[in-house]
Amino acid sequence: MSCMPQCPRQIRQKACSVRRGSSINILSHPDFVPACKISLSLKPPSGKRPTGQRPTQRDNLVRHAKRGGAAIWFGRRTARPRLWHGRLEAVPFRTYGRQAIWNSVKCPGVRRPTSTMTGNSERTEMHNPYRYVRFCAWMGPVCLVALILGWGVLGYNIPPYSAALDAQAIADHFKQHQTPVRIGMVLTMMFGVLYFVWGLAIAKVMEAVERDNDVLSRLQTWGAGFTTIVLVLPASIWLTAAFRPTVNPEILQLLYDLGWIFFDLAFSLTMLQLIPLGICFLSDRRQLPLVPKWVGWFALWVGAMFVVLALMPFFKTGPFARNGLLNYWVEFSLFFWVMIILSIYLLRALRILDGEQAALAKA
Repeated sequence: MSCMPQCPRQIRQKACSVRRGSSINILSHPDFVPACKISLSLKPPSGKRPTGQRPTQRDNLVRHAKRGGAAIWFGRRTARPRLWHGRLEAVPFRTYGRQAIWNSVKCPGVRRPTSTMTGNSERTEMHNPYRYVRFCAWMGPVCLVALILGWGVLGYNIPPYSAALDAQAIADHFKQHQTPVRIGMVLTMMFGVLYFVWGLAIAKVMEAVERDNDVLSRLQTWGAGFTTIVLVLPASIWLTAAFRPTVNPEILQLLYDLGWIFFDLAFSLTMLQLIPLGICFLSDRRQLPLVPKWVGWFALWVGAMFVVLALMPFFKTGPFARNGLLNYWVEFSLFFWVMIILSIYLLRALRILDGEQAALAKA
């Protein structure tokens, strides 16, 4: 691990000319290397430790920096600046005497901002961590439209056929509508993966809320990935039934039931996405939250409501059946609404984060 060149002359002069007890902010300078591990140590003018004295805070700091740590030395206190959105938060510090030493350690995998001269103006280009996130966020509405058209309309799942029907009725359905069902299930399998892409955009916004802890955003990402399987696998089962509509009617009925049982009873995988998402947005400590608190409560409520789907295998008719009032019309309407609401406020949060990133680049 090699050290980087000394800080720019104007920063070093600024750091060394501050009086005792005052505060400055070096980390907001445009030439500052973001997302790097910094060791900024301030020492007395003598610069030497008397023989026999215990190691000073500066000695511990330098030893910590050589191990790849990040620290700011406050004389007798050491504080670590937090890594947030690929950059270090601005940390004011106090001087000790009139001398300051800047030691910068290279951070692997991090791009240093490059300065280009255009005429008499200097432009600083910084890495934008939200470059492709807006595109990923728009994949949620695209996936929703594809699901309504392919899975719902062409797949004849609005509403599904009752579990009380006999095998011949299910076989007649696949014989009469085999082409639309095939097209609808193919669309569902093609565009269902966009749900996971949408989940990645949500995870980036959640990381902005969590700052120094990414457990909830990781759980949400895994939940979005598992929900993608829930969308794709049942569609392949129904596509198999539409591909062979002349087989034994009981086999077609079995395939139709299998698809719906997996589709409904795998609700816990979507709960893995919605519950961490709701908890994360409720814990936002900003004065103006990136996502409103009521969206977090709504996501928690929808995730909790999915538990009702566990009653579906015990009823073939009524509100708890797969085509019933509660287990179909209420539950699936909530799922579609949560996708719409989250997409709207996700795009709004990305506008806020892009504005903050642009302001940081101009600072």
